[in-house]
Amino acid sequence: MVVLPKNSNFSRGVGGGKKSWTIQHLTQQWAVHAAIVATDPNDLERHYAAGLALQMAGQSDNADEEYLSFCREAERYHVTLGEAVKYYGEIKDGMEKEGLTEEDVEYHNICGRIKLLQRYDKLKKDDKKIINKMK
Repeated sequence: MVVLPKNSNFSRGVGGGKKSWTIQHLTQQWAVHAAIVATDPNDLERHYAAGLALQMAGQSDNADEEYLSFCREAERYHVTLGEAVKYYGEIKDGMEKEGLTEEDVEYHNICGRIKLLQRYDKLKKDDKKIINKMK
């Protein structure tokens, strides 16, 4: 199981778009989280929404834990991390066809999901290398 060190940069540059965050953004993001939980408490997106809200609040270690939970559940749901990345990549491609760019928050957040999944995959591979060296 991947464990992050304190003050990791796992969530750096992941969500929220390029604009500075305000209390209103934070409040809106917790509302998104609450709506997901109310609709389906098992939806893996609840972890991404909570991670983003915690990141906005400056609680990066807690945000990282939520983002890790998002990655673990995405891997389980999509069977592999590669399939999860492919799924979000297809959403990103559709957004690009609609003309969305990094300036659009939803597009930026889809890219953030892909970054997290790719970083998580790298961490898992690095952990396996360390474990294999210890054998």
